[in-house]
Formats: sequence, structure tokens, C-alpha cells
Amino acid sequence: MILFLKSTDDGSDNKMPLHDKLVLIFKERVKEAEDDEDRARAERDLAKLQSGAGATE
Repeated sequence: MILFLKSTDDGSDNKMPLHDKLVLIFKERVKEAEDDEDRARAERDLAKLQSGAGATE
């Protein structure tokens, strides 16, 4: 999977950590799933991302 992260150049120093951006992207994938299979896959991917973060911190 290839992810493109949109960055805003509004001049502010408010930077979101990469992990938080990825969580938002995966949550959006869950919302926009076309069917139950896509939604289940997106939810599994989100769970993996969130559980993997706990292992590295």
C-alpha cells in the first residue's frame, strides 16, 4: 500500500506526528469502505497500526 500524506504549509509550527496522521488515514478508510469486506480489512489494518505503536513506545 502506498500512502500519500498531505502536509499543510500554513506557517504554523503545529506538526502532527506521523503515527497520528496514519491513524487518521486508516480511520477514514474504515468510514469510506465500500462493503463489509473492505471495512473489516480496514479495521484490521487500523488495529495492527495501533497495537504496533504500543510495542515500540
